Amino acid sequence: MLAETRGLSLDHLMTTAPEVTFRCGFIAAIDEYGRCATVRFGESRVAATTAVSCLVRPIVDDRVLVSLAGGEAFVLSVLERVGPNYATVTLPGQGNLAIEAENIAVAARKRLSVSGDTLDLKARSLALITAGATWIGKQLSFVVDRLQTSAKTQETSADTIVVKATDRVAVVDRTDSLKAGAHSLEVATVSMESAESKVIAVSHDRRLDGKRVTIA
Repeated sequence: MLAETRGLSLDHLMTTAPEVTFRCGFIAAIDEYGRCATVRFGESRVAATTAVSCLVRPIVDDRVLVSLAGGEAFVLSVLERVGPNYATVTLPGQGNLAIEAENIAVAARKRLSVSGDTLDLKARSLALITAGATWIGKQLSFVVDRLQTSAKTQETSADTIVVKATDRVAVVDRTDSLKAGAHSLEVATVSMESAESKVIAVSHDRRLDGKRVTIA
């Protein structure tokens, strides 16, 4: 239909188009980008280009399907791999590859690895469900309107911890224990403490300095 609308009949195309033959061969050599390959047919060798439709990157000794037409050869697909049991899905020549569908599921029976110079995750919601998670890096930043953390036990270990806030409220229902080599508290205006009972025990000296000290 498309050929006839352009003034070409299907019979004309069949008579003028180069004859295409398909043969099975083996990869003798291939460049590091998986674009240009040398295919072995028995004792003969043919230079071929990996077709864009061949998303599994061929490697040496792969059995492949090759199309031959008009002096050109294209590797269409990898039929069999007699070497290592793995495959790389990529565009020939290191082009960009996008996968789009209504729903996409990726399942790994043992391990799933994702690597890249930059990793972007963009979604309206993100749920991470795992028995254990480990973050290893030089810097981790959170920029959110509200951050909530809920845990039975929370442990923080660091050389230096700096907390800066406009207002800070800490509520401890049971016991608040602080153990430090030295403790310094500086309040700009008023410091207030209210308790039913308070015990202060010092091993050597206790000192109160101020222009006015009132104990009642």
